[in-house]
Formats: sequence, structure tokens, C-alpha cells
Amino acid sequence: MNESIGELTTIPIIYSKQHKERLVLLEFQGSLSISKLNTETGEMINSENNDDFNDTVIGQLINFDKISQSLNNPEIVNPLESAIQYSKNNPIELKVGYHKLIGKLVKLEKPLAVIQNSSETQEKDKSHLNIYDIIHFKLVFESRPLFSS
Repeated sequence: MNESIGELTTIPIIYSKQHKERLVLLEFQGSLSISKLNTETGEMINSENNDDFNDTVIGQLINFDKISQSLNNPEIVNPLESAIQYSKNNPIELKVGYHKLIGKLVKLEKPLAVIQNSSETQEKDKSHLNIYDIIHFKLVFESRPLFSS
């Protein structure tokens, strides 16, 4: 239930870990041109409109599967530190369009919460915010070696 304080309205925040996916924060140095392959001509198509790429594979994340396994392994005492150490020796590669980026896993100084606005009805007293996930690490891509597909 929302409570009004003067002119301010407080909205409840609910944390429910109902999804199985792990969100990953990506940090880039510079910008990326997103492209997709035209299957008829074999040419790469660029667009300024991100909606053009809805449900389209735009890239590949290489060597992240081992890190993901480490993060989800209950037998490892400190899975985040183990995954960070692994990424130092085995860089993560990201290929997007004509770009190739090399990165590593980095622990965030302060965790970030991803909040989703969820309103069951149009009534103000029914609206609330859901904490979708809490992010504790990010993938930092600083290196851009030459790439030729």
C-alpha cells in the first residue's frame, strides 16, 4: 500500500528471487555499432534503431561459460573470487558486429539493484517496485584488438 507524506508518495519495494537467470553488467570503453547479418545478401546491416534488432543474435560472449559455472558451483567456498581469478588468466571475449573486445570479471565496490516497475492495476495503491536482481560483478571490456571475421 502506498503512503502519502506531504506531497511525496512512498512506493513499496519487493524483493523476490523468482527467476533463474543471472544478470550481467557489461562495461565498454567507447561505443559499439550493432550489426546483424542479412541472410539473403550476406552483408552486415547497421541500424540506429535498436528495435530493428529485437530477438536477433547480435554477438557472441566467448569463455564466459566457465566463469558462469564457477559462480553457480555450490562446492566452491568463494565463487565470485574464484571466477574473478579465472578471468584474469582466461580473458573473456565479446564479438559484436565488426568489434572484438577482450575483458575480465570485476567485483563491484557496491552492489547494484535492478528494479522493475510492476503495477497490478491502474490504481495507485496497487503499484509497487520489484527488485529483479542484485548485481555484484561486471564484465569490463577495455581491450579492442583488430578483428576480422
